[in-house]
Amino acid sequence: MDKVLEYCMRGIIQHLNRDYIQFFKYKNKAMKIHEEVKFEESCIYPIKEIIPKETFEELKRMVS
Repeated sequence: MDKVLEYCMRGIIQHLNRDYIQFFKYKNKAMKIHEEVKFEESCIYPIKEIIPKETFEELKRMVS
């Protein structure tokens, strides 16, 4: 979660500097990391250890 906060802070600084392109890049990075953590924490069993990696990635896309 530290990386999410880092990207949020960087995004805020870029937004204040009116660099909206960098702002959206940092925002999207933070959101992506947050969604991955949220998905993994919502699993009762460690699914990614049981199923193939491709299937796990497809499941993540379906949840998003």
